[in-house]
Amino acid sequence: MMGAMDHLTLYERLMWDAIKQDEAVAWIDDSLYVDDRMCTMVKDGRIVLWFDEDRVADLVAQGLGVVYHGVPTRDWLVVDPRADEATVRQLFSEATADRNVPRAALVRFVKEIGAEIRALPVLSNPDWDTYSMVAEVSGGSVRVAAFRYTETGSPVPTAAPQNDDLIWDLHGKTFGGDGRPWDLVLVKIRRDAPGARVTFSSGEAADAWRVNPENMDRLPESLRWLPGELPEPRQPSTASVAELAQAIAADILALPELSAPDWDTFAMVAEVSDVSVSMSAFRYAELGPPVPTPAPDCFDLFRDLRDKTRGTGGEAWDAVLVKLHRDTASLVMDFASGEAADAWHVTPQNLTQVREALRPHREDFRASEAVEDIVKPVHSRFGPVRAEVPLLSAPVHTNEDVNLVIGDRTNTTVTEAAWPEVAQHAQAVWAGRAVNGGLGLLVRANRFDPATRVINYEAIGVVRMSELAKRPDGGYQARLEAVPVGATGDLDGVVARADLEDLLRRVADRDPAFVTGWRRSGMRPPSEVTDLGFRDVGEDLLRRLAMPLSTRIELVTRPERDRFQALIDQLREIADGAPPQPETAQRLDRPLIDLPSHETPVIVANIWLTPGNVSTINASAKISAEGFAAGWLAFTTTLTVGQAVMATRPVRRSETADADGWYALTTDQIWPAIIRTVTRNEAGRNLITLAPAPSAAEAAGQGLPAPGDQRERLSAYLELLRRAYARNTRVVGTASGSAYRLWQAGRFTSLRALMSWQIGQLGFGAQAVLDLQAIAWPDRLRALTLVLQEVADGRPLAEVTAEAAGIATAALLET
Repeated sequence: MMGAMDHLTLYERLMWDAIKQDEAVAWIDDSLYVDDRMCTMVKDGRIVLWFDEDRVADLVAQGLGVVYHGVPTRDWLVVDPRADEATVRQLFSEATADRNVPRAALVRFVKEIGAEIRALPVLSNPDWDTYSMVAEVSGGSVRVAAFRYTETGSPVPTAAPQNDDLIWDLHGKTFGGDGRPWDLVLVKIRRDAPGARVTFSSGEAADAWRVNPENMDRLPESLRWLPGELPEPRQPSTASVAELAQAIAADILALPELSAPDWDTFAMVAEVSDVSVSMSAFRYAELGPPVPTPAPDCFDLFRDLRDKTRGTGGEAWDAVLVKLHRDTASLVMDFASGEAADAWHVTPQNLTQVREALRPHREDFRASEAVEDIVKPVHSRFGPVRAEVPLLSAPVHTNEDVNLVIGDRTNTTVTEAAWPEVAQHAQAVWAGRAVNGGLGLLVRANRFDPATRVINYEAIGVVRMSELAKRPDGGYQARLEAVPVGATGDLDGVVARADLEDLLRRVADRDPAFVTGWRRSGMRPPSEVTDLGFRDVGEDLLRRLAMPLSTRIELVTRPERDRFQALIDQLREIADGAPPQPETAQRLDRPLIDLPSHETPVIVANIWLTPGNVSTINASAKISAEGFAAGWLAFTTTLTVGQAVMATRPVRRSETADADGWYALTTDQIWPAIIRTVTRNEAGRNLITLAPAPSAAEAAGQGLPAPGDQRERLSAYLELLRRAYARNTRVVGTASGSAYRLWQAGRFTSLRALMSWQIGQLGFGAQAVLDLQAIAWPDRLRALTLVLQEVADGRPLAEVTAEAAGIATAALLET
C-alpha cells in the first residue's frame, strides 16, 4: 500500500503527463481541468476525483474511497490513501478522460496502430494473411501478445508495436458501453485490406483473452480470424435516402421494447465512422422520464445512409439524430459533424443532459412533408442540417465587460431560475446590452454542466436582435437575424512595420493590461506580434485591446481595412497617453471643467462613480432628454444640501429602448461637487445647483504637494499598502485591472491616482466614495492611511472603512 504523500507525488506526475499530451487540459493550482471542466483536485492532502454519482457509489462500495462532502452533489470521490499505484492511475485516467472525443481517438488509434503493425520488419514479407494482437491494461502496465497467420498454417508469435503510449491514450479516451474503462483491446488486420478491426472487452468477458500464463496455450488460436469474421466488402447501396430512412424506421418499430403502448416518441443518436457505428437510444412518454432502450441492429443501414448523404465536397457527417413519433410513424433526422457531433456522445457524465436534449418535441415532426424532403444531404461540416434554418428565438446574455470574439469559447453561469429555459437551447447570444436592433455574438453550446449551471459556449457569428422579450426568470429572449462580418481587404499602407513595432512597445510600457490582454488569461508578448502578418495583427489587437463588447462586435462587421485602421488608431491613442481602459482609467490630468451655473437634473441612486470614468446606465427617455438639454447630470445617494454628488456630462444615448423601456445612457464623470440648492421643476423633477468640492482645487493645480514631498508620501503609502495586503488581500479589491497591475509592477507615480484607485477597492459605500473624492487630498490621505494602518495592525477592514467614511463626512461639514 502507498501512503498519502506517495499519492500526491504520483498525482503531480499524472497531471504533468496529462498537460503535455492534451492541449485541452489545464492545470490551476492543484486542480486539473479538461475542456474547462474541473475533474481532479487535492483537498487536505487527499486526491479528489470527479465521476458521476453512480460511479462514486460503486467505488465507495469497493472500498476505494469516500464521498467528498465539500460540494452539495455526490459526484466527487476522495481516493483512499491506501490505494495502490495501479488503482490510482486507473481512477485518474477514468476521471480525466476526454469523453467528448471517443470517435476521434478510435479513428486515430486504428490509423496509427495499423501503420505501426504494417511497418514491423517481420511483416515486410508476404508470408502472412492476417495479424492479431491483444493488449491488456492492468496494474499500471500494458501486456501485449501478437501472432501472424496464414490461411492454413500454425500461429507464429510476432512482435508488437513498441508504443504503449498509444494504448494508454486510447484507454483514457474510450469507454465501454456502460461507461466503464475497458480491460483489453483486440486488434486484427488483414494484409490485403485497409484499416483494422478493434474490439474492447472488460471484466469476466475479458478473462479468456488476458495475457497470462493460463491463457498462453489457447490464446494463439483464439486470436485467429474466424471463417467469415471479416465480412466481404459491402456493395454500394442502391436504396434511396427515403428508402433507407423507412428501413431504419421499420427496424426501430420492430424493437420488442416498443411493442407496448407506453411510449409516445423515440430518439437515438448514431455515431458513424469509417470503422465503427455506435448507438444510444431512448423512448419517451409525454410526462415521464427518458427510458434507455436497445438500439436497432441496423449498422449497415447507417453506413449506407452516411454514403448517400455526403456533402457536395464528399465530406461525411459524424453523427445522426433520429427521432420517431409513434402515432404518425413520422421520422426525422439531423446530421452533425466535428464538435457539433461530439456534443451528442453519451457518457456517464452527460447522460442526463443528452437524453433530455434528444427528447422529441411536436415541432420536430412535419407530417406534411415526405421523408425525402425531411432527410437532407449535409452541405456543411459545422453543425446539424437544422442549424441552417433561421433561428426563431434564443436566450440573450449581456455584459459589456466580456472580451469575446468569433472563435472564442467562454463559460457562462446561468441563474437557477433561468437554467431550465436556457439549457434547452443549443444556441444563445452574447451581447453588450439587450436592445432591439442591437448586435450580438451568436454562440453555440458545447457543454452543459447542470451541477454548476455552467454552459461552455463558442462564438460562431454575428446576429442582430429583434422582438426582445423579458422572461419570467429575468433573462431575455430575442429573435435573431444573421449579420455578415466585414469583407476582407488589403491592409497594406495602414501602418508601417517600424511604426507598428514602436506603437506596441510604447503601449506595453504604458499599460500592463495590454501585455496580457484585457480581461484575458495570457496572450503572446506584444513583441511577438510585430512579426505577424497584418491580418493576424488585427486579430490579436481585436482580442487584446480594452473596449466594450458592443464596440468589439461592431468592429467585426466593418470591412477588414476599416477595422484594422480603427484598432491601430486606438493603439496610437494609448501609446500617446490616452487612458488604456476608458471605462475605468483615472484621468486625473484632464483640464479643469467649470461646473454649470444653471440648475442640473439629478439621479438619486447607489452608483459607484469616479472622476475620469465613462460609464453606461439604464435611464428613462425623460431623464436622458433632460440631461442632454442641461448638458449635465448629477448622481448622489441622498438629496441633501451640502451632500457630495458626481457631476457628469451625458455623452450618448442608445437609439432604441430595451424590453423594459430603458435606454442606455453613457456619461462622462467629471468631478465631485457639492449640492448648493434643491428645487423641483413643473414636472416634479428634482433639480440642483452645484458648488465646487474642496478637491476642485487639485484640478486647478492648487495646494498639491511638492514633487519631493509627493514621492515621499507615495513611497510611504505603498509600503503601508503592502503591509495591509499581507494581512488582508481585500485591500486591493478584485485584484484586476490596469491600476492593480501598476501596483504589482511598482509603477505608480501619482499619489492622487493611487488614492483614487484605492477608494474604489476598499469596500466603501457609494456615498463614502463620493465624499472621499470630494474632500481635499490631505483629508483623503488621512482617511485612507487610517484604513491601511488599522488593517495592517489586524483590525477588520469593514470596521475601519466605516471610521474612514466618518472622517470624510466630517471634513465636508467643515467646508
